[in-house]
Amino acid sequence: MKRSRKNNPAVEAAKELKHLRAIARVAHRCSLARIESEIARVLRCVAKGGGDSPRLRRDHLRWIVKKLKGFDIRAEKGRSKDLRRLDWLVIRLVSIVDEW
Repeated sequence: MKRSRKNNPAVEAAKELKHLRAIARVAHRCSLARIESEIARVLRCVAKGGGDSPRLRRDHLRWIVKKLKGFDIRAEKGRSKDLRRLDWLVIRLVSIVDEW
């Protein structure tokens, strides 16, 4: 007796892999949108100026410049550790400008 295609594990695995691929694309787009909007927020804060403590702000800006100049990832490889480093840096930048 011939098995139906519905119960074929290869067909089911292929279907689930296609679904996983779609989920990965959505997650990637959402993550990228979040990171870009947070970078834009930091940029607006840096460009706006002001703040309660000019000295603290200047020290923060020096730290930001140092970290950004030293930040290097191999984007073409798409390694998850590079993405984590990027995410950490952006989170840290946001926390700094939130102090202003």
